Amino acid sequence: MKTAADMAALHAQAFPNRRMWTEDEFAAFHDDPNSHIVTTDYGFAILRVITDEAEIVTIAIDPRMQGKGWGRHLLAKVVTHAQSAGANSIFLEVAENNSVAGALYNSAGFSQVGRRVGYYKDLDDNRCDALVLRRNLSTVDATTNSKP
Repeated sequence: MKTAADMAALHAQAFPNRRMWTEDEFAAFHDDPNSHIVTTDYGFAILRVITDEAEIVTIAIDPRMQGKGWGRHLLAKVVTHAQSAGANSIFLEVAENNSVAGALYNSAGFSQVGRRVGYYKDLDDNRCDALVLRRNLSTVDATTNSKP
């Protein structure tokens, strides 16, 4: 399992134009009984599961390994983990201008169900809408859990 310090460092690398999440913030996820940390060799995701709903809080892949299938692999692990934890649906927010992540989520069966205007802010105070995506987990999983 990745330490809070490891997660903070990797998250900062994966999202260089956003406010850095602190080691203490990641440690709080480790301590939260509703939070699940799902890892791969090159990334991690934080999943929060409450009753029958799951939310992907964040997902980060080492920038040197992006575009090589590790995000797809991690997302498949997250979906499987959410199903195992009893979730019937899974939600996430993605920046509207993050077309790579949007395409990944779309290919994994997520659909837009909402929008949060100006939700994300970069270090220059520019704002971007967040697209709220949802996937029903009661259907057969169309993603692959194989390594890239």
